[in-house]
Amino acid sequence: MYDNLYCKMFIDTDLTYEELFALLLKYTDGKKQAVTYINTQWCDISVQKNREYDAERYFVDPSEFLYWKYYLDIEPNDTKESIYIKKISDFLGYIKEHCNDAIAACDFEDDLINL
Repeated sequence: MYDNLYCKMFIDTDLTYEELFALLLKYTDGKKQAVTYINTQWCDISVQKNREYDAERYFVDPSEFLYWKYYLDIEPNDTKESIYIKKISDFLGYIKEHCNDAIAACDFEDDLINL
């Protein structure tokens, strides 16, 4: 059991913010709560433009995820821990299929399926 199920997910993509938001909304079957928030049965997601995004640094080293364009702040809703972690793992896989890359930073990142 983990004390903290918060997950920050960095996303490398050429999609616009609106395209990314629509992609995430479609997958999660969630509801748009505000300009940057998606509410689902299993989590709440805040979709953010990364203020640390740096095109020059990205060009030099695209693997440096701290400088990717977007990140998600993900908090669980009333969901069993094992189900939540599985959903995060599946979500990460979906994002990787539709974007250049994605990395999850969380206490349970070692439990995510290695994609």
